[in-house]
Amino acid sequence: MSFKDNFVQIENVSVNLDGKLAIDQISCKINLNKKTGIIGETGSGKSTLLKTIAGLIQPVEGIISYKNERILGPNEKLLPGHDKIAYLSQHFELRNNYQVWDILSFANLLTDQEAEEIYKCCKVDHLMNRWTYELSGGEKQRIALAKLLITKPSLLLLDEPFSNLDNHHKKSIYEVLNDVIERFQLSVILVSHDAMDILSWTEEIFVLKSGRVVQSGKTENIFNFPIDEYTAGLLGEFQLLESDSIFSKIINGYQSEEHKRLFIRPHYFRIENDKNSNSLSGKIKEIIPYGFYFLIKVELERHTLSVISISSDLKQGELVDITYNKKDFHLL
Repeated sequence: MSFKDNFVQIENVSVNLDGKLAIDQISCKINLNKKTGIIGETGSGKSTLLKTIAGLIQPVEGIISYKNERILGPNEKLLPGHDKIAYLSQHFELRNNYQVWDILSFANLLTDQEAEEIYKCCKVDHLMNRWTYELSGGEKQRIALAKLLITKPSLLLLDEPFSNLDNHHKKSIYEVLNDVIERFQLSVILVSHDAMDILSWTEEIFVLKSGRVVQSGKTENIFNFPIDEYTAGLLGEFQLLESDSIFSKIINGYQSEEHKRLFIRPHYFRIENDKNSNSLSGKIKEIIPYGFYFLIKVELERHTLSVISISSDLKQGELVDITYNKKDFHLL
């Protein structure tokens, strides 16, 4: 096995859609042994890239290889797609007026025992005699997933798999996907615009903007050390503090780099009754509940700082001390 067998290799790939450049000379390697995410704003090219990897869109330039084999596009292959790559669309459409058993049996390349294991894993084994028009959105998506898995893929491409689901069905398909991936040792690439999907599920991510990769690496590293404001904003709330702010005593340790601001996220701070050299005092301006936690807006002279707290005892107008660790901060 060569080194390249562990990667989806993307080399200088460009894609035109409707006369516009949707992917602009992307070159990167996607590790097949990780849960990989692709995130970007609407129109950044993330779904286009995923479909191109699947062999469903023809690049105008460049090559995509899977395990050292070039992926053919629809202009080069009568039936588009790679035999070992399964693409799950966010629309997960099923044929109307068919029973689930018929839908699945048409695609099955496994033994009855192997297929039954997948049906149970996808929680669709009890739906076999149902008609497609009787199914809920979550049931349709699990059936669409099972239909892909019985073709024996080794790479699963997920295009916004949770975007059309309510929280109940989202949790269900999330559990199914985790079970399927672990049981069948699948490599997975997930496209999403939702930071929570990316942060809770992926090990590595690629950040796309205007058809280009602007940053890639371990998910935790990019969350804490984004390359720019665009990347930072995709993954959650943040603030940038100028050197003339009340936080100058924090920033003083970073003065060697000019024209950069201090990057912080709300969880870098804690509200505690423990005033020390690494604490600041302020007044609670606003409390925003998010179910199991609160986003607290704290006024400190000319600035308002966002802080996460799980305490329900805090009150608007209350004076509080905010502690921090300098090691959490970096310049952007």
